[in-house]
Amino acid sequence: AGAIPEIVEEGQTGLTFPPGDSEALAETIVSLIGDHKRIRRFGEDGYKRLLNDFHIAQNVESTQRLYERILGAAG
Repeated sequence: AGAIPEIVEEGQTGLTFPPGDSEALAETIVSLIGDHKRIRRFGEDGYKRLLNDFHIAQNVESTQRLYERILGAAG
């Protein structure tokens, strides 16, 4: 739901399931019960992705490039 599929890398930083599909949600939860190694890897990989892909400096740079492109097209 929302932007989760764009943020969570399926099988790498977490698991997703179709919105409103309670059976898929239950299956996803059950698949993780007791799989501490996989859960830890999701957390570690998610944190690395946060630092690499969602760092404030990167967001500022990409926003600046977008504005420059828009202003360049308008000018």
